[in-house]
Amino acid sequence: MWRNGNDDRPGRMELQTQKGTEENLFLQLALLKQLRTGRDTLAKADSVKGQTMTDQETKNLITETVEATVAKLKAAGMLRQGRTAREKTEELLRQYPLFKIIKGKRRTAELVERVENALAKIGDDPYCVIIKKHFFEHEALENIAFDLEISTKTARKHKQRLVGILSSLLFSDEAIQEIFFK
Repeated sequence: MWRNGNDDRPGRMELQTQKGTEENLFLQLALLKQLRTGRDTLAKADSVKGQTMTDQETKNLITETVEATVAKLKAAGMLRQGRTAREKTEELLRQYPLFKIIKGKRRTAELVERVENALAKIGDDPYCVIIKKHFFEHEALENIAFDLEISTKTARKHKQRLVGILSSLLFSDEAIQEIFFK
């Protein structure tokens, strides 16, 4: 388990992992309940017909059950339907050094230019170095915080703030959609 420093209290990452585990367990329980319902339906169908179902009928029933479960989970907001603008921004920042190397691809060049423009807009921020070191040089936040003489919590806060700004600059339509329609 990851812990924050030498402290015995759970760190932020540990708490996020526990939360994710609880959500996964909840999803698994919901799916098991739905599968049991499907199995009960199979048993009823067998008793009504007086014979066993064909393989195709069984597959159709399973498909319908799974589709109904997924629809219920999506409607309840419990199933992620893609990456957020923030996650896409972080992935783009991780891949940015590789994109800069690629020459001769128009879309890649446009993407690099968009990232460079967005980075230029936050360039005056005193904590912009966190983004560059963390995403481009793959340096841990703990080391960056030590270099800047700030706490890891402060470094993480500024990283998240700057990623949010970059996210709105790079993926503005998606960011607006997440704010108002989530």
